[in-house]
Amino acid sequence: MQTRTVSEGSVAWYDIENEPTSFRERFPLTKPIAIGWHIDGRTSYWAKNEGETLAEGLERFRTDCWNPATLVCGHNVRQHDNPIVNAAILRVTAGRGAPLAPKMCCDTLRDLVRLKGVGRSLEALGIYFGLGDRKHHLSEAEWEELWEMDTPDKRDVVIDRCLSDVALNIQIGTILRDNEWLNDPKVWRP
Repeated sequence: MQTRTVSEGSVAWYDIENEPTSFRERFPLTKPIAIGWHIDGRTSYWAKNEGETLAEGLERFRTDCWNPATLVCGHNVRQHDNPIVNAAILRVTAGRGAPLAPKMCCDTLRDLVRLKGVGRSLEALGIYFGLGDRKHHLSEAEWEELWEMDTPDKRDVVIDRCLSDVALNIQIGTILRDNEWLNDPKVWRP
């Protein structure tokens, strides 16, 4: 296994919560309702109905997290989070804004070494590693109630879920990386 050294200050962790139009469709339309990130010792977020538009939140994410990072990390980030963020950029800029730039990404789901007979979800890995912070699980019915994020209580639940996933992924990713359970990061291209 070849190891790449990346400055810790340039590593960003992020997660999104998204609003699918339907769980029943194979490829539902979706858009972010919250984006949480951690870089250079700072954690930040954007959330729907909290004052900033989606366009403003995406630009802040790009400026504060994506652009300064040498390595972006997350759970299923290359196949889920990054494409959904790009689709949102396309929508809110009417195609006039640039997509996310290519970036080296460490995906704690896709870069995990081959395994059989164990769960690879963030929740399962947290349990296997004995981490006290469990993934904030929400049922489909609970998500349907929260998507509008039209009250502070609903927003708080979604923001907490998003930021707790970022924190849990940092813990899990650090354990996986330090013990050589992750393959090399790969460049994600839009």
